[in-house]
Amino acid sequence: MSGALRAMLAILDRTTLAGQRDAALLLLGYATAARAGELVALDLADVTETGEGLDVVVYRPKLKRYTQVAVPYGRNPATCPVRAARAYRAGLAGAGRTTGPLHRGRADRHLDPRLIGKTGSTRRGVGRTSTTERRPPAGSRGFR
Repeated sequence: MSGALRAMLAILDRTTLAGQRDAALLLLGYATAARAGELVALDLADVTETGEGLDVVVYRPKLKRYTQVAVPYGRNPATCPVRAARAYRAGLAGAGRTTGPLHRGRADRHLDPRLIGKTGSTRRGVGRTSTTERRPPAGSRGFR
């Protein structure tokens, strides 16, 4: 897990529903390798608990099909996607939300995928990562 992801998780207030949502977004996104639009399109029914963790059904627009992704428990409870999703779903259930979008915005609808990078990092003091920082070193790429 990258240091930037750990830094974003460290500054979240997980005692609030918004903090639980942001942690679940970050960790499920990392665990499922889902794009922002795929993450915010998830409904509560798309995520089911199993004995080994979670089964997440993600629609992959580039493939034009649904894929089922098994998400196992993490070793560290603070960075475990299963525990983060469970805490967020419990918070939603406590607020009377048991159906509909998993990740909700203020208007009680699916989040806008364009807001994910801004709400989780920029507003909270963690700067955006440039594309050159995310790119692997030139020597690690194979020739095409």
